[in-house]
Amino acid sequence: MQFTKTRLKRLRPENLNELGPSESAPPATRGYVTDAAKRAVPSEASIKLLWSKDGESVAVYVGQELLGFIAHNNPRGFSTNLREEGPFGSPLDRELFSMFFMSA
Repeated sequence: MQFTKTRLKRLRPENLNELGPSESAPPATRGYVTDAAKRAVPSEASIKLLWSKDGESVAVYVGQELLGFIAHNNPRGFSTNLREEGPFGSPLDRELFSMFFMSA
């Protein structure tokens, strides 16, 4: 466990390839995440998915709070936990969210 913590502290966008192939995305580095990203793990029952009408995009809520979404034909997702666009995704785009989900 200590090895993992040490390695993640030095993780930067320019050296993401050092992680190698994985089934999960690497964690976003400190420069990209907001302070709100540090939160307790939500209960499974509090996580809700909202699919777009065409079924090609999905948003995730924790309780009543929109956490983020993946929009069809966009290379990366959008999250309330990101402060700037980068290799991890983009900050939440409410206008784009409305286009995909308000008619769902």
